[in-house]
Amino acid sequence: MTTPEIITALAVLVSPLFAVQASEWFHRWREKRQRRLIIFRTLMSTRATRLSADHVQALNVIDIEFNDRKSRGVRDAWSAYLNHLNTTRTDAGATVWDSTKDNLFVELLYEMAHQLGYPFNKTHIRTTAYYPKGYSDLEADQYVGRKALLAILSGERSVPIRVTSIPGEPSAGPSLPPPPAPQLVPPTTGPSSVGMRLP
Repeated sequence: MTTPEIITALAVLVSPLFAVQASEWFHRWREKRQRRLIIFRTLMSTRATRLSADHVQALNVIDIEFNDRKSRGVRDAWSAYLNHLNTTRTDAGATVWDSTKDNLFVELLYEMAHQLGYPFNKTHIRTTAYYPKGYSDLEADQYVGRKALLAILSGERSVPIRVTSIPGEPSAGPSLPPPPAPQLVPPTTGPSSVGMRLP
């Protein structure tokens, strides 16, 4: 066989193997991209409710799914955001802490969007989240209620009680004038007798 014939024969034999390998590679790539899209969509859809369980779970699998060289920017942004979340938020520095947290989170979503091919800028990510005020008020009320209940159960606070009436005693009503005092009267039966007149 001539050299061209040998090359042609090898190509016929090897082509199906290449086709199978290419198909498997494409399948793995598509599955990985789909998992990354799920993470990105979850974080985008819950960016106004960052205490939700879905949001936290999506954050915790970033290192697993964005683990290649091209995703270095995503991992760096996640590392910076995580380091800030693990710092203590104080009342005195709450405003600065919250602002830094928001900026780092927007940076994380921006890096993800860029890596996945979404043309989102940081302003779009920051300002397009919708969260009804009623939901916010409900979450705030639930948070305050949980904190108060925990304080009572731990003994840090007591339950205020107001007594309005005591069983067996007359209920509070209009005040009555005090009874008149007894009056002494002159004796009537003898020199040492003292009489008392009661009203």
